[in-house]
Amino acid sequence: MRTTLWVLLLSGLLVPATVQADTLTFRFQGGTVVASDVLSNSGAPSELVEVSATGASNITIQGSLGTVEFSSGAWNDSTWSFDPGGSITITSNGAGGLPAGVLFSGTFTSAGTWTLISYANGTSEWVFESLVSGTASPELLAALGLPSDVSQFTATITIKINALTGIGTVEFGSIVSHTPEPGTLALLGVGLGGMAMARMRRLRNGKNK
Repeated sequence: MRTTLWVLLLSGLLVPATVQADTLTFRFQGGTVVASDVLSNSGAPSELVEVSATGASNITIQGSLGTVEFSSGAWNDSTWSFDPGGSITITSNGAGGLPAGVLFSGTFTSAGTWTLISYANGTSEWVFESLVSGTASPELLAALGLPSDVSQFTATITIKINALTGIGTVEFGSIVSHTPEPGTLALLGVGLGGMAMARMRRLRNGKNK
């Protein structure tokens, strides 16, 4: 019984309380988007309006912070999506205390879904979504108190577009880093909890014999 109590105590200590994962988020809007063989705003990039971090630090910087320029992979008629590829670059103008220059550079790594959202008032928008792999500048990560291995993101871009011309604008867009998997200590805690349960079952079965 004493052994069981120690295992239970250890499992409780090693399973951490809910911890907010480190997350880096870029938000942007505006610009001119052209939908043809690719989806691109390279002629008139969107405006970067927010950079935020949560987790070890909780920082939100808002304002006219720079530009977001993107170009998707090629349109694929058979899958009704944009192929992986293309690029996305986020550049800071130095406002809000952010380091000036390129804050993030990456590429779309999954098929970019292209979904029509219709509203009750008769208007509609298209939503582009894809996984993104890229690199955030070390200066930005250090300024926000984030780890240096942030590299996997999801991009979601809502576009109001004219179906006849294929030209529109970004209503709102975001690039958000992925939440990491649970750490080794959490998994170890679960394992020790299982050991404790097994130990109690054996003791209970022994008393019933």
